[in-house]
Amino acid sequence: MVSDLTRHRRDFWQYFADTLPELNVRMQRGNEHSRWLAVGHRPLVIAHYIANAGVGLFIRGEAGEPTWRVREFLFPHREFLARRLDRPGLKLGNMFLLPNSVRLDMTDRSNWQRATAWFAQNSPVYETVFTDLQSKREGWPDERPPPPDLRSNTR
Repeated sequence: MVSDLTRHRRDFWQYFADTLPELNVRMQRGNEHSRWLAVGHRPLVIAHYIANAGVGLFIRGEAGEPTWRVREFLFPHREFLARRLDRPGLKLGNMFLLPNSVRLDMTDRSNWQRATAWFAQNSPVYETVFTDLQSKREGWPDERPPPPDLRSNTR
């Protein structure tokens, strides 16, 4: 038997799919309250979730990958992430990495339009940032330049 909460979440994800079909088609089901968008060659997964008090995003690895391993991968790039996500005091987080959310009463279906609009605005930002991070399309502010080649010095 399916609970009312599960049915409600499934209904939301159907609304999401109908409202944002281009995004939805590229996602996979995580569980009843989340959908995953894998980005980059690693890949990193942008988890999109629904809770009773809102919707949000966070970063995770592929199914079965420990959170600490993803955090270890992201840690050297925190300045890049802080700048690109416009979050100067960025903390990676412990269980839910780089969370971003909006508070809405998701038990009220009239908020679903605002929730999907929020996803439409924020998901592409995360997708671009985490794709760029893995492709090094832009300079890495947290990487040091290579040391000078001392062999080329002449006296």
